[in-house]
Amino acid sequence: MAKVGRGLPAPKSKRRVKYGPNVVRLVCEDLASGMTYNEVTQGRGRPSHSSLYEWRRRYPEFAEATDAARAFGAEVCGDRALEVAEQATEETVRKAKLEVDTLVHRAAVLAPERWGGRGAGLRRAEPIEVVFSVRRFEKVIGPDGRVCVREIKPEGEV
Repeated sequence: MAKVGRGLPAPKSKRRVKYGPNVVRLVCEDLASGMTYNEVTQGRGRPSHSSLYEWRRRYPEFAEATDAARAFGAEVCGDRALEVAEQATEETVRKAKLEVDTLVHRAAVLAPERWGGRGAGLRRAEPIEVVFSVRRFEKVIGPDGRVCVREIKPEGEV
């Protein structure tokens, strides 16, 4: 099989998989187990990437179900990260750190609200009003020779 792009195998021509409750359940189970869309689409009887994205657009219930499944998949990634960290030894700590960081990053992408990922900051912030006040001061030398600072108030201000 020829390689395409990032070393992925060239897709074989797939028969179009029809949308239905069984395929929705299968896709959601896979996403909830932490699989990527790429992994979900591999194999016979599996929908293509374009089918998944089309179904998300066309069927809001499918979009909600896959979002929930991916959020659960984020928890699976978090659990895997904990397991990897607990099993690390002095010899494997560098590799384990990379794996843990990758799993936590993936969890943050899948469920930014829960994992505080980069996606959490993408919401539009409410505009805020910032007011600056400029105050002026002058140096004053008193009759006794002591130096002090006095605020110069604008006319009409007490």
